[in-house]
Amino acid sequence: MTPSTAQPAAAPASDGAGPDAESAAPAESAAPAEAPAPAEAPAPAAEARPGPDPRELLRHYWLVALLVVVLLVGTALVARQPDPGLPLSPASAAPDGTKALVEILRGVGATVEVVDRLPQGGPADGGPDTLLVLANNLTDPAPLRSYVRDGGTLVIASGPPAVADLEPVGTTAFGLVDSPLDRDCDLPALADVGRIRAPNGVVYEPPPGGVGCYPRGDGSWLVATANGTGTEVVLGGAGALTNGVIGRDDNALLAVSLLAPMAGTRVAVVGPELRTDAAGGGQGLLDLLSRSVRLAMLQLGVAFLIVVAWRARRLGRPVSETQQVQLEGSELVTAVGNLLQQTRARRSASQLLRDDLRQGLVQRLGLTRDAAPEQIAGAVAARTTLPADEVLAVLTGPVEPNDAQLVALAQRVEDVRRAVATPPTSPGGVHAH
Repeated sequence: MTPSTAQPAAAPASDGAGPDAESAAPAESAAPAEAPAPAEAPAPAAEARPGPDPRELLRHYWLVALLVVVLLVGTALVARQPDPGLPLSPASAAPDGTKALVEILRGVGATVEVVDRLPQGGPADGGPDTLLVLANNLTDPAPLRSYVRDGGTLVIASGPPAVADLEPVGTTAFGLVDSPLDRDCDLPALADVGRIRAPNGVVYEPPPGGVGCYPRGDGSWLVATANGTGTEVVLGGAGALTNGVIGRDDNALLAVSLLAPMAGTRVAVVGPELRTDAAGGGQGLLDLLSRSVRLAMLQLGVAFLIVVAWRARRLGRPVSETQQVQLEGSELVTAVGNLLQQTRARRSASQLLRDDLRQGLVQRLGLTRDAAPEQIAGAVAARTTLPADEVLAVLTGPVEPNDAQLVALAQRVEDVRRAVATPPTSPGGVHAH
């Protein structure tokens, strides 16, 4: 066999062994490597608690939500509404108020003061030059008469006169309508005033010595009467001075001519809330609050009562609550004694006995809580037949007793307690041995 022929024969052999060797090589190389451990499952996240259901909250608290909405809407509406005030009120901007009159007088240079009481004197005494009474509800006209006699100009817009004796004899209406009124008088103060409007007014017959202006039928809407050094002017109604009418025709000029003919005139305007008490004094706390604030406070009070009534009712079945364990006093004393015995706390036990006796004696004998043992022993000896030194020994010792001494101490404590509680002359009394 030649080498050339032998080499091919060996090649197949080597070829046949190649696959086995290749398959074994990976097995040998993989044998030392450990198989990867299975990945651990991630720890479960903490279970998230579901939030409150909005529908459930709405079902339980719909009344509160509705109440809050009503309060907010009501407060907004009340706050936006101006306080209309009383008719003829100088602070009212309503058509039947007289705020425009006050502003007009101040605009021409008059010093205007809105009051609810009559002044105590006339111009000579420092009072106002002109007094306007929008609604005279006084039963005694003497203060007004005194003001006129002192030189003041009194203008009564509505209500009975104070000086002149006047009775209504008609109205300012012409048929079914309120037509303008012409001055038709020679009163110097009204020389520049022409026609005016006086709706829903009445007319008076001028008295002797009086001057009537703005006639209608048999009477006049304005009547001026002199008295002393002053003048009373009676109007047949305050309609001509209200906000809704004062801007028509010569009504504003009439008001200025009567009340503030010169700049710097002092004018006192008495509103419809005329008080009959003396001048001075102050308003109460509620008088200082506006109508909107009072209504808001009332709403808050009603809301508070509703919430209290709602929260006071407990819906659903009664909830059973675990009752506290009740121990009898004797069981508690026995338990404490057993603990002291197990821990051999003789010193604590003797101290408890002495402290309890001392507290009982102090209360029984009427002594102070910080009384000395000697004082307590003397008081016991004076009340009983027990010697003071024996009682003092019970109150002060022994500090570190053994079992026998502790039993003897308890017996002696009981003897002292019985001796104090029982008079020595009684059959059950305890006597010294």
